[in-house]
Amino acid sequence: PGATPRDEDALTRLLVAVILISGLAVAAIGLVQQVTWNGKVLWFFVPLDWRAPILNRPRMMGPFVDPDHFAAYLAMTVPLFVSRAWNALAADGGPERDETVPILCSAALVVVVCALLLSESRAIWAGTVVSCVLFAVMASRIRTPTVFRARADGARAWVPRLGLAALAVVALAIALIGSAGRGQVDTRIGQSA
Repeated sequence: PGATPRDEDALTRLLVAVILISGLAVAAIGLVQQVTWNGKVLWFFVPLDWRAPILNRPRMMGPFVDPDHFAAYLAMTVPLFVSRAWNALAADGGPERDETVPILCSAALVVVVCALLLSESRAIWAGTVVSCVLFAVMASRIRTPTVFRARADGARAWVPRLGLAALAVVALAIALIGSAGRGQVDTRIGQSA
């Protein structure tokens, strides 16, 4: 009960930071590659089964050959981004509270969600939503006040803020992917229906 966020193992903090930075880097590479697509993965690699550069590849795939693998990699990082960005939503912050990491993780989460949407992987979209819901359920079971720096009165204190933040992230990501990206996502959802 007396544990604080500073009592974590240094190796665990380092591993989480490396995972978050690599997730942001992969999403950023995917977004830049989508804009500057020349038919090759990472601008220089042509997979053997392609035999030639493919110029009309609408789904974002980043440094992966398969867009679904790209989306799955990013989906695994989303709950970590949410947990690190959580401090921005916590109610009880002291004067010594540092907002840098939550703000950076919130911004990176928007970038990752943009890349997830443009990957057009419907199964990964569903998996990401399920993983975030499971994160919220598991986090609501934690009763230690210092973990999220909020009162320990269960989920009803912070779930509405988490839901609004999730809607804001998705709305911002949808606005940032542009009309062409929204059209691709809409077409992909229409194919599912």
